[in-house]
Amino acid sequence: MTQRYRTSSSISTLVFVALITSHLPLAVIGEEAESDTIPPVPIFHLPEQQNENSNPLLIDGSLSYDPDSDHDLTYVWSVMLGTENIDVGIIGNGSKINFTTDRAGSFSIRLTVYDNSLNSASLEKRIRVIDSNPIIEAKLGDLPITHDTIVFEPDELGPWEIVAYATNSGDEDRIVCEWYMETEIWLMGCKHMILEWPLGDREQRLATLIVIDNDGSQSTTQFTFKQHENTSEDTFVFLLLSILTLLIVAFLYNSRRSKFDIPKWTPNSIETDHILK
Repeated sequence: MTQRYRTSSSISTLVFVALITSHLPLAVIGEEAESDTIPPVPIFHLPEQQNENSNPLLIDGSLSYDPDSDHDLTYVWSVMLGTENIDVGIIGNGSKINFTTDRAGSFSIRLTVYDNSLNSASLEKRIRVIDSNPIIEAKLGDLPITHDTIVFEPDELGPWEIVAYATNSGDEDRIVCEWYMETEIWLMGCKHMILEWPLGDREQRLATLIVIDNDGSQSTTQFTFKQHENTSEDTFVFLLLSILTLLIVAFLYNSRRSKFDIPKWTPNSIETDHILK
């Protein structure tokens, strides 16, 4: 004896049809089935490709219609990535969905519409979500951390919050964050409270942040923890230079003034004799 097995999609369709017919009188079903044999027309628009993004893509099938009836349609959506069924957000009566594009790949999106007579028609389209590396945003307290940022110890006492985001991959629960100090792992995770300042008795340390998104793409940024400059030494050097400058200016001023002194006039003997006469 040969056994036949229904696929899960066939079973789902049968269950869906049973749910619809269970809410319609038998006379109405028979009458509709005899008089309405024209299937509805599914319509939705979809770009061929889009860059990976944390914002969902709105797909609108509300322009679908039934050529010979004004009754409302029933909408059934299916989104597949390979053999994986992707969850979507249903909006309102089901004519619209939100499709999350924070994952790269080639997706197949299918809309099936049913009218009151259970006539149906399907439309399938594909969209390619292009992979992109996560765009890192990080901060220590209120200080933004970007590439080559120099981080000095804050004036306020710890603990200090350090956090990383990826602006094109959604919230931090969709990314993995690895923090390194030189070549050794320092922190794992995207949000931490630093209890002790990481420098210790060192003058500076190089930190690296690696952010990996949900499809394996990663970005890196580096920044430096550094001790505050020694302000007392800077002040001493400044004062010393100022004093030397004043001394040089005074010396030059005196030298120039000595060159332009007017000599005292001394009358000669001829002029003296003339005056006496």
